[in-house]
Amino acid sequence: GFFGIRGFWKVSSVSKKVLKLRDDPSRLGFGSVCSGFCSTSEREGVWKMIDHCFEQDDAKALQQVLALKGLSGRYPKLLRRVLEKKPGSLKCVKFLMDRESTPFCVELSLDILSKMTAEHL
Repeated sequence: GFFGIRGFWKVSSVSKKVLKLRDDPSRLGFGSVCSGFCSTSEREGVWKMIDHCFEQDDAKALQQVLALKGLSGRYPKLLRRVLEKKPGSLKCVKFLMDRESTPFCVELSLDILSKMTAEHL
């Protein structure tokens, strides 16, 4: 897309009407940014966006980002990433644990598992 994922996110926040485009994964909405995922800078922008979701514990934004066609498979082991970087992001942890593509427990290190609280489970 013309704006890229971060640019689209910023521009879409200007009004409630435009904000609704985040919920539209088609080429007419948020899906319009998918064409830029081939560039290294755009892929890094997606990682920054995902990490920002973790920092803010914004499961809705994370869900909107991962709804983009082809994006989910390009960014594996997100549960592990959130538990390593922001284990207190309970909404994001819950969202990722509820998804079908959640990694198996063997992919989580003993260190990560030992930091999990009852809220995570």
